[in-house]
Amino acid sequence: MSADANEDGSSATSREPDLLRKVGLPREHGGWSLVLEPAILGLLLRPSAAAVLLVLAAPVAFLLRTPLRIVLVDVYRRRRLHRTNVAIALAGLEATVVVVLVVAASWLARAAFWFPAIIATPFVALAFLFEARSRGRRLLPEWAGSVGAGAAAAMIILASGGGMRLAIGAWLILASRATSALVHVRTVLARRHGRATSRATKHGADVLALAGATAAAVVSAPLLPGSLGVLATIVFQRLTGTVDRPPRTVGLRELALGVGVVIVTAVGYHVM
Repeated sequence: MSADANEDGSSATSREPDLLRKVGLPREHGGWSLVLEPAILGLLLRPSAAAVLLVLAAPVAFLLRTPLRIVLVDVYRRRRLHRTNVAIALAGLEATVVVVLVVAASWLARAAFWFPAIIATPFVALAFLFEARSRGRRLLPEWAGSVGAGAAAAMIILASGGGMRLAIGAWLILASRATSALVHVRTVLARRHGRATSRATKHGADVLALAGATAAAVVSAPLLPGSLGVLATIVFQRLTGTVDRPPRTVGLRELALGVGVVIVTAVGYHVM
């Protein structure tokens, strides 16, 4: 048997595509909406050439999260595997693409757009801290990562000359929407699997989301339709939350609600 063959007779080379998928593709399919909604909202509110480049950078940055997480886990466990090397190479490639797109956007930007990234850094760092310890699926890191992802919309708006009030307001709407959706989905799935849920957490998330949505309308009045959209999704979630549905159905419904909030926010902003 050759040195490249495994014990079952299959070659290591034949397993490289599977390894690349495991190292390069995120397991949380619902996470795509959390990164694409901010990018699309920012582009719809304030379109520009710089905005397009930042929108292209957003999904690559989301893909970067998966190999980077694997590297952090392996470093934390003090091990160096073949997957570690693959993850390092893939993370380096994706990080390079993100940097190139962001640098190009900075050349075309109408104003500096780094401030939201600075604010989002502690949220993203907290999420990765849990990821390194293989605890990234807990509520706190998932919430922190979702809030951090919303910074993409604020950066796009600032790069397009939209102003700080609009940028902050859009971020607040996205953070509010993510807060209610995240806790709602976790509650529904926990109930489906017979696990205990916390009413205090659910109600607390609703209050926090409503406070954030209200603040968004106060900061930027044209975003009022988006704030009302967040309120509507919370009401809809509470009215339908007791119905047992498959996880895929729950995910698709939340995706539709998220897209709805983005559309209502963008249309309302341009109409008002």
